Amino acid sequence: MNIDIASDNPFNDPEGFTDFLGQHELAHQQIEAFMLKAGLAPIGYDISSNPRENENWAADHYQLHVNEFNLLNLGADNLPDLSVVNFDDEAQYNDWMQLHSAVHDYVNAALGITS
Repeated sequence: MNIDIASDNPFNDPEGFTDFLGQHELAHQQIEAFMLKAGLAPIGYDISSNPRENENWAADHYQLHVNEFNLLNLGADNLPDLSVVNFDDEAQYNDWMQLHSAVHDYVNAALGITS
């Protein structure tokens, strides 16, 4: 699942951010399913909550991506640090969304996910 469109929602748009979170969770479910089909067992972190309400969300989400990169031999050193972000700061929000979308594109390409 491509999250690029959901990642383009503007800063300070609560409905858009909620939509992004839903699309994002579905994208991670698809990644997990593809990894399991490939015989890889990703570590599941609960990212279903809203990061504005769960102070551990960004760190847990980042660890989820570290695990994906390691299992797919993508080199976690290539992964930008997504663990620190203030979603209430416009510049940080926009930078994080762009970096995060690129991470998902990279993982999708490694798994052959095209939609």
